[in-house]
Amino acid sequence: MNNATSHLAIIKVNDEYGTPLSLFSDKDHTPKEVRKFFRKVRFDYFASEKNHVVQDYYTIKDNAFNKEWKKRGFCNFPYSQIYKCMEKAWKEHEKYGTEFLILCYSKTDTAFWHEFIEGKCEYYFHKGRIKFLDKDGQVLLDKNGHEQSSPYPSVWVIIRKKE
Repeated sequence: MNNATSHLAIIKVNDEYGTPLSLFSDKDHTPKEVRKFFRKVRFDYFASEKNHVVQDYYTIKDNAFNKEWKKRGFCNFPYSQIYKCMEKAWKEHEKYGTEFLILCYSKTDTAFWHEFIEGKCEYYFHKGRIKFLDKDGQVLLDKNGHEQSSPYPSVWVIIRKKE
């Protein structure tokens, strides 16, 4: 079983992956590689008590789907709910003009990509595979105790107001 296949097998069991803070600038809470395109994250819409990129955030218990997303924010969606999450972000953007920086896997052949990203958003591919964190803020380990990289490439998606 390869890394992607084994990841798909556990996605419904554990779908909460934290974004490494090393990707972000301490100065303005913006990912270093997209800082010139997106400034200042104000809210983290899918976080945990130990994994959040700014002080204002929702956890699983808060149920972000039942909230209004009015603050310019960051999203690292659960893989198992990517379509539902992208749809929510897009609807909140249309309703409130909210801008989002989204980190997701770059599967460009999927429905969510064609429905919500291609031709509608900016996107910037992340170089290399990210080592995401578990719900306790620790780097995920494989069965041999080695740090585990994401099985998929990642992409930064920006939903922003049209000027």
